[in-house]
Amino acid sequence: MRVLIISKEAWRNEQNGGNVLTNIFENFSGDYAQIYCTDALPNNSICKSYYQMTDNMMVNNILHNKKVGKEIKYENYPYDTKAYVQKYNSLKKGNLPIVPVLREIVWKIAKWDIDGIKNFVLDFNPDVIFAPCYGSHYMIKLTKIVKSFCDVPVISYISDDFYTNKQFNFSIIYWLNHFILRKHVSDVFKLYDLVYTMTNEQKSQCEKDFHANMKILRKVGNFDKKRLKTKVNNPIRFVYAGGIYLNRWKTLVSLAEAIKKINKKNKILYIALAALVSVQKIVYFPIVLISIILIKVKEMTKNEKIKFIITTIVAGLVVGVLWILLEPKGEATEDIYAIQNNINSVEQIKFILTHPISYIKVLCNTIDVNIENYYLWFMGFSLGWMDIGVKRIWIDIYFIMLLFSPFLEKNDKELKIGDKLVFIGTFLIIFVLTLTALYVGHSGVGTDIVKGIQGRYFMPVVILLLLCMCGKERYIKFYHYVREEIIADIKRKRALPRTNPQEGFSVRSEGCFYTRPR
Repeated sequence: MRVLIISKEAWRNEQNGGNVLTNIFENFSGDYAQIYCTDALPNNSICKSYYQMTDNMMVNNILHNKKVGKEIKYENYPYDTKAYVQKYNSLKKGNLPIVPVLREIVWKIAKWDIDGIKNFVLDFNPDVIFAPCYGSHYMIKLTKIVKSFCDVPVISYISDDFYTNKQFNFSIIYWLNHFILRKHVSDVFKLYDLVYTMTNEQKSQCEKDFHANMKILRKVGNFDKKRLKTKVNNPIRFVYAGGIYLNRWKTLVSLAEAIKKINKKNKILYIALAALVSVQKIVYFPIVLISIILIKVKEMTKNEKIKFIITTIVAGLVVGVLWILLEPKGEATEDIYAIQNNINSVEQIKFILTHPISYIKVLCNTIDVNIENYYLWFMGFSLGWMDIGVKRIWIDIYFIMLLFSPFLEKNDKELKIGDKLVFIGTFLIIFVLTLTALYVGHSGVGTDIVKGIQGRYFMPVVILLLLCMCGKERYIKFYHYVREEIIADIKRKRALPRTNPQEGFSVRSEGCFYTRPR
């Protein structure tokens, strides 16, 4: 079968109209030719023969009496041509109703090469014409001209409503064009032998308005379950790959504004959580440095990312400092303890700033002396509030289990080296800040060791180190090792002889064994 296609757009697979043509005809066997009305070159693996008419040709015909229309023949399918960027973007952005009207006038005034169109059509000798119905005077004119050269069936396709009066526009030009177009659409529908549409509503409307032979034709897809979206991104991302004509852009703007508000709420919530962290323990505030990692997935510009991080840090620090200043003072016993142990926060801070090397030695000495105590306190060497002691072996077993915990759960993602360095750096910063806070508030001025440290202070941040141990491959290898060991154990049990009939017998159920007495 030989199919002649009349369309406004070039047949390009990556563009809307061309993609529709490919979806319709890619599985049909036959020869194809196309007459189209744009500057772009085709890009598909179906059609090799084309007749092109463009806006530039029409303008040059009016100004310089140049020929309108040209044939384009390809020896091989044109599947690697580059898209053409039109020169009317600045004019289109205004969305003025006069723009399409001016185009229609230009195409009306210019002298088309009717003989060239006729020769192209007759040389191809089509068995059927496929001509989508556009809301365009010159496209309707082109369909009528081609139909006059060959008495073959015309199949059409209509999607947008440019015929009924259910329109909303205050432009007089728009309505004048609309009523003229209605007559042309009514005339061209008489040439169609079959018309496809996407909706039952439009099918019923066209049957009522034109008494046309209508059918439903929809594009379908084979949606793989692997690509099924089960989680919503944070922030929410929305991708639209269609056209923005017929005021579709207004709907997109509304969606974008709504999504922007939702994402803004998420930012505010994140900043509030950072402030809450600083109120609880301001030394834990560096955890917000993880924002540097999380911000990578945010659909924000570089300036927006910087503003968000700075806002988060400033808000947290301000709230944390205000909380410390407004916090009620301690009891008198605390003041007595401070006097007896020469605790003076201001003098201690001066000591740290004026003797940084000495302070580094204090930190190292504290870790060297108390590392084992930190370990025991962190793991929990007693149940309750130091009431019931726990043997050291159980503490060590618990520690080993904690080290293995990152491998016991499947991870879809793995931190990059840079992200792991941020996590480790955050842990070290919080560790030093914790020691410093207790050195300033609970240790005598210039003492050679930090007092008041408890292992539980490190519980909120040790998870940062455990996360650095997580990985896809490490989990898979561990999982397969355990699985193979279980299977091997089951095989060994199956190979064992049955138990004494006097004692019982083995029952096998889905790889598990139970013993039941007779």
